[in-house]
Amino acid sequence: MRLRTCLCFVLLATGCTDSDEDPVTDAAVAGEDTVVPLTPFGEAGFPVAVADDGTFSLGPLTGWAGGDKAYAAPLAGRVASEEVGFIVGYYKFDEWGEPWVAAGVSGFDADTGALAVDGDMTAELEVLRDGTVALTVTAPPGSTRTSVAFECPEDERFLGFGAQTVAMEHRGARVPIWVSEQGINKGDHAEDEFPPPFEGRLYDSYYPVPFFVSPRGYGVMVENTERIVFELCSSESKAWRVEAWAPQIRLILFSGDEPLDVIERYTAHVGRPPMPPDWALLPWVAIKGGTVQAAAAGEDPGVRHLVRGLDRREHQPDHRQQPELSVGVGPGALPRSAWADQRAARHGPALHGLLQPVHRGAVHRVG
Repeated sequence: MRLRTCLCFVLLATGCTDSDEDPVTDAAVAGEDTVVPLTPFGEAGFPVAVADDGTFSLGPLTGWAGGDKAYAAPLAGRVASEEVGFIVGYYKFDEWGEPWVAAGVSGFDADTGALAVDGDMTAELEVLRDGTVALTVTAPPGSTRTSVAFECPEDERFLGFGAQTVAMEHRGARVPIWVSEQGINKGDHAEDEFPPPFEGRLYDSYYPVPFFVSPRGYGVMVENTERIVFELCSSESKAWRVEAWAPQIRLILFSGDEPLDVIERYTAHVGRPPMPPDWALLPWVAIKGGTVQAAAAGEDPGVRHLVRGLDRREHQPDHRQQPELSVGVGPGALPRSAWADQRAARHGPALHGLLQPVHRGAVHRVG
């Protein structure tokens, strides 16, 4: 591929060169005796290069052009509308609109981070911190959808997307990011129809997250709050894309030699929760139901044996090495700790006795 290459920091000396090689914009060595400093984007793990076919690359990510609709060029936008239906936590989406308007990239300004985009779209890169770069793409005026497409190599994999129960690796899937009832069972149901009662779609989730890690040394997060749709080498087998139901999409790119490095940079960006106490990472037992079910659990020999079997603190000098138990008691599937002591007294001696180890610290009651 012939690349039109602009080497940052030496523009006055070298200008832009045409080559039949495969040069990269942020090359550390531009020639036999010429050392070219990396741009901030290259230092962050995402060196920028623009190709003469309208695509661009950001380190391990290469823009895609070669299909139709949103895949005709790396960037695309369109005007669309939707009607959203809602029943008891479940959604359906009826969508209609104008065709996608795709746009290629023709240049890059390393000083400002701006990509030169065909038509009325704009794109801008920004280094946020070490190993973290933002790509903001704005669709043509009036648009309500924005899309970015990248190549999907054979070794590409997509790990993440929050609390997903259908799979851990998602290549070949369409993954919408929208908080909803996830159902007791799941099925491959159309998005423009309600699923059967109490059955969710494959990617319905209480806690979807628009973030994935690739084993190829990067991760991608979408910073929009609108509905997000990932097509992961699904409708186009050689490309993946992400679409925001918004006039602008903002991608946060994280680099890393190992997946853990990517996760570390991701959590540095979104914030890290405090580490819970040791006992919170050990076995949990939930008692669900009303007063009858909770009282029955207090009499159940198996439950009582489990509680007593895990009550080791009074016999061990270092309780941190011992298993502990968390017990939730409440009127339904979501226990509330404020009710537990009162309910324990009302449920009678069985449940009250079951919770006695709470006062010794070996069993922790939570809501």
